[in-house]
Amino acid sequence: MHNAFFKLIVLVCIVAASPTVVSQQLTIRQVDSLSWKYFQEQNWDALIRTGREAHREQIDFKWLRQRLGYAWLMKGNYYKSKQQYRYALAFDEEDEISRLYLYFTNRATGHHLAARYHASRLPVNLQTQHSIPRTRWLNSLDAEYSYKRPEAFFRDNDLRGDGSYRRIGLHSFPAYRLSVYQSLSGFQQSTEWGNFTHQLEYMGSIHAQVTASLTAQVGYRYVGSRYTLLPDSFYLPGQQLAFRLDYQLSRFDLALSASRYSNNFLKVGQWGAHWGVGFSIPTPIYLRSAVFLMQEAWADPTGPDNPRIVFNQTLGAMLWKNRLWAELSATMGNQNYFTSADGMYFYNALDPVRQRFGAQLTVFINQHLSASLHYGLEKKYIYLLDEHYYQQALTGGIVWIL
Repeated sequence: MHNAFFKLIVLVCIVAASPTVVSQQLTIRQVDSLSWKYFQEQNWDALIRTGREAHREQIDFKWLRQRLGYAWLMKGNYYKSKQQYRYALAFDEEDEISRLYLYFTNRATGHHLAARYHASRLPVNLQTQHSIPRTRWLNSLDAEYSYKRPEAFFRDNDLRGDGSYRRIGLHSFPAYRLSVYQSLSGFQQSTEWGNFTHQLEYMGSIHAQVTASLTAQVGYRYVGSRYTLLPDSFYLPGQQLAFRLDYQLSRFDLALSASRYSNNFLKVGQWGAHWGVGFSIPTPIYLRSAVFLMQEAWADPTGPDNPRIVFNQTLGAMLWKNRLWAELSATMGNQNYFTSADGMYFYNALDPVRQRFGAQLTVFINQHLSASLHYGLEKKYIYLLDEHYYQQALTGGIVWIL
């Protein structure tokens, strides 16, 4: 009898010392019940608090993530909403609700190709119900103008005049997982003794959303530079081919890029490694870095052939209610023939940039229209004079989604 009583005491102690199995099951049921209750009551703050408590207890399931995603959507935080639906999709790749809301949240955060990838996985009735066409040949138009002003000494002595840059672009979706962007741009600036530089460019790029996380890009650029050295003028055409792979891993973005530019005098190779991380608390914010290796090879064997490193750092944050986005950037290194902004801009001005700093504000006026204002400060180098000077630039742009 003593042995039986002792065994009973030991059993009670074991159960009392390890209540997590029982309480875990009860907690899962409670989380499910409470989250559904708060969801029906539209008590989004209570639902989010319940989700945080559940995650601290390592409790997670698809419906909880979907309810949290909807709660953040109703609170206007599209970034957090997208993150929750992405977690929900990991539980069930075929879930139509998760994919539908990933379409909405990616579109709301400007990731239109990723949004259309999820739309391509939806049944036809949902695609029709939400008016998601397979092709959209005219998705958006954009335009920008930039005014560039060198420091006073170089302007006053007619060494460098004010410069201007203008660009127009067109974006289209020929298929669910394919996007095409094309732009035309022009640049002009006067230099010493009445000389002028005029440059026209065409840039086209194709993006393919291979998977939900992997994007491939190929781009082509034609550069037509005309230099006027009074009384003579000569034309120097060039071409560039570029490739890029982007992979998204949870909150991290990884990418590799490569491009090659050539004209009658030289060839320039550029290879880049990019990485970034995004956070959504207390406000959406991201930090991106990139390092580039550049190599010039001149047709004349006596020309310079020196590899160099260019580094870029960018910090962006949403400042106000998904309406105002701010961004700071710095690019260091010899940026002669450098391509930046995912291939958007090509820097081959007469005076190469050695340092570039920028600050930009973007206002999302409504779901169709956004406007941006960018201030840039560049440290440039004049080869013939072996001198540096600073140039300021003010750029305004608009994007109109049709």
